[in-house]
Amino acid sequence: MKKMRHYLIDKDLTVKDFSEILDITPTYLSGIVNGKYLPSRKLARNIAKATNGEIVFDLTQKDTKESSQLIPSNK
Repeated sequence: MKKMRHYLIDKDLTVKDFSEILDITPTYLSGIVNGKYLPSRKLARNIAKATNGEIVFDLTQKDTKESSQLIPSNK
């Protein structure tokens, strides 16, 4: 997710730093940042709260699964 990547750069945060704030692993956050994973609804709320609403996920899609669901790549 480009917006999250830019947020981390603008706030001078590493994936490790932000993952500690969110209480998740850096690997999982990296997967979200790179578009490989969707956050759970709870994590999406936590990300929105931690970023003061600057990062918001649309999880209203019918087929959206909870945490750790792989998003198919376009390869």
